[in-house]
Amino acid sequence: MLLCGFAAQASESRPQMPPEAKPAAWQLAGIEAALKDPDLWVQYHALDYCRGKEWVEQLHFPAAQWLLWLAHPNQEARELAARAATQLGAQMPPEVQRALARLQDDTGAEISARGAATEALAHVGGSMIPEVQLEMAALLDQPHTTLEQRMAASRILGGLGSAMTPATLKALLSLLKNPQAPAEAAFHAAEAVAGLGTSMPPQAREALLGLLLDTHASLSLRQSAAVAMGRLGPQMPPQALELLRTALRDPTASHPLYLSAVPALAMLGPGMPPEVPQALLAAYDAQPPAQAGEDARKDHILFHDSIADALKLAGPGMPPALQQGLLERFLKAAHTPQPPATAKDDFDSMMQRGFLGAELLILAGAGTHVSPPVMKKVLAEFLNPAARDKSRQAIAENFFEPLASDGALPPEIQRTLLATAQDARVLPELRGLAALTLGRLGAGASPEAKQTLLTLLQDPSPDSTLRFYALEAMVALGSHMPPEAAPTLVRMIQAVHAEDSAAPPPFRYELGLVEFAVPALGNLGEQLTPEAQAALLGVIQHNGGTRQTPWDAAYALAQMGDKLSAQTQQRLLALLNTPGPDMDYALRLAIRRTLGVSGLHPVTDAQVADLLAKTYEGEPDAQQRFYFYLWLGRTPAHLQAVRWLGHTDTDPPLGDTPPQEVLSLISRFWPHSTGTDAAHTAQRHAMARRASQILTTSLKTRPLEESTRKVLRTLATQFATDSAPDCAAALKQVQAALVEDVK
Repeated sequence: MLLCGFAAQASESRPQMPPEAKPAAWQLAGIEAALKDPDLWVQYHALDYCRGKEWVEQLHFPAAQWLLWLAHPNQEARELAARAATQLGAQMPPEVQRALARLQDDTGAEISARGAATEALAHVGGSMIPEVQLEMAALLDQPHTTLEQRMAASRILGGLGSAMTPATLKALLSLLKNPQAPAEAAFHAAEAVAGLGTSMPPQAREALLGLLLDTHASLSLRQSAAVAMGRLGPQMPPQALELLRTALRDPTASHPLYLSAVPALAMLGPGMPPEVPQALLAAYDAQPPAQAGEDARKDHILFHDSIADALKLAGPGMPPALQQGLLERFLKAAHTPQPPATAKDDFDSMMQRGFLGAELLILAGAGTHVSPPVMKKVLAEFLNPAARDKSRQAIAENFFEPLASDGALPPEIQRTLLATAQDARVLPELRGLAALTLGRLGAGASPEAKQTLLTLLQDPSPDSTLRFYALEAMVALGSHMPPEAAPTLVRMIQAVHAEDSAAPPPFRYELGLVEFAVPALGNLGEQLTPEAQAALLGVIQHNGGTRQTPWDAAYALAQMGDKLSAQTQQRLLALLNTPGPDMDYALRLAIRRTLGVSGLHPVTDAQVADLLAKTYEGEPDAQQRFYFYLWLGRTPAHLQAVRWLGHTDTDPPLGDTPPQEVLSLISRFWPHSTGTDAAHTAQRHAMARRASQILTTSLKTRPLEESTRKVLRTLATQFATDSAPDCAAALKQVQAALVEDVK
């Protein structure tokens, strides 16, 4: 059970690619070269990479380029362009907004592309031009519009706030009041107007208040109106407040607005009248009538959960009285023994029972605004020797740990947790939770706390519980993890691949440790030792841990950035070239992304030629071609080599490139393509064909410059080394060009 629990947590701690705020000069050069490649799919992968890195806005693509992408006949290209345009935000040019509006309304486009266009417009905010606002409002009443699009459109329009034009508001109110309009269109129009919140004009407030009070209006419209009143905060009309309080007080949950009352009242925030939090807590405690049927009990569970969510929304504005009420409910549950769950318990009864500490999780949302008396009582309960172990664990997991993650854990509690983690007499699970909470402090963890975590990590005792918690704490520390943990983490990883008899104790049978040790090693960043790099490479090669762990190992190596050693770069390339289905697509992509952070450096012409030769082993791979551009951006000649010498579906046009520059490139790389394997042979013949093409179509100037003559003489010698038809034909053309130049 312990292993399963930690495996689930490991997935939440998955390391991400380093958050590069902007591309380095070499990355930018590679991306720009890829975006100029004539193959659409190379451009596609380049744009997708920039989207994933959130670099799109920085690249300043001209509006004309966006219009080409958004109007492309290929469905995937259009959809990607729409998703990438999301990052333009308020800087989105008007013509791009119009193109997205056309795409979202294009019934010939796939639903996913139309939805992507709508989502992109969602990020424009108050910069949305008036005509697009009106088109968005019209979308609510279009028969071909999907539910998802209507929901998105109402959210977008509501987010305009004071930037909503009078014409747009008029269109929404007309739709809202039109008895002939489809019910779903009117509902989403109401949602859009409700989203305006305190920016809602007087005529809109009056319209929605009228809907709320109208018992003949549809329930969905009244619920939207209730939420709209909540978004007005302290400006909520008294009639609305009284109606919502009445709905909340109904113990039978029969009031039509009882589910809407909770989120609406919660939006009042710190300015809510004192009776509102009292009513929320009273409703939180309410139980369904004994005779309630199954549907009524399910509704009550939803009601209870919505109150919990509403109480969490109070956050830093949570009144002290509300905090005290939550604490009292936890203490009551903590001191009331609960019968163990049985096989006869159905799902509903278990949901109604809830979990110990649910109130503390809500209370933790107050962060640094938890009142001192409440904090003092929680700490006293944690230290109470008569308290149940489950109660103390609930406090650690549902209160102390969230506060630590938010940087809101008081020093006295940190000291208490440190003493708990160090005390061998304490239950291992509680010591572990204390250790994990200390790890959640990140930069705020004291040197003594880090040393304690290191000691627990290295503990040779047979009970692995504390080691697992210490490992998770190391992951949580991030870049603040002590480097001294590295040797232990490396040994844990090495144990996965060792024979049982050779595995270093005490990790011989704890193979689940690798799922945490891998991301923890990534915390070392540029300080990853050669031994640590080798251990992570071993995880990738041998598929250690879960299916996700090799990806984690690649991303851990990526934390080194451009400090990744040349040896490790070449090992990763070798793993990419693993033949057959031994490596899945996701892992190959993870390795490519890792090398995208470091690039290939230092790299020779011979190594580049070998890379490009492998592209001739099968069909052209547009994604691979993009990554070659990205990895080799430090050297302009190597970017040119990818464009002109790699295997591609679309021959690049010469454009402004002088023909002798490409011929010189072929001459430069020819000595490195003389291998006898099929890939190098195919590459060599492709280079000869490229030379023939340029000599036939582009090298027209006579007399030739001396530098061009020199290149042609070298090519004549090089092409003569291969008697294949392509090389022989190229040789004849070179010789003819030289002879003609003499004439």
